[in-house]
Amino acid sequence: MVGLGHTSFIFSLPFCGPNAIPHFLCEIQAVLQLASYDPVTDPLVSLFYAVVTPILNPIIYSLQNTDVKAALKRTIQKMGLAEV
Repeated sequence: MVGLGHTSFIFSLPFCGPNAIPHFLCEIQAVLQLASYDPVTDPLVSLFYAVVTPILNPIIYSLQNTDVKAALKRTIQKMGLAEV
């Protein structure tokens, strides 16, 4: 989920100039430095790292647990939202 958010955000940025990243691993900060983006997006990126990622991580990791998946399916079925 988080990777998908990063990827969609990165693809929406305008890039110009050299496009080589002098790193072994491609960290998002290095990619953002290549983009000619508006400085207003800096707080958005900071917000994403500080708030959205920590909120999504427990949800993502708990959905890997089969007991949690089963409980979620039962809850959705009881609410009548979907036939799972």
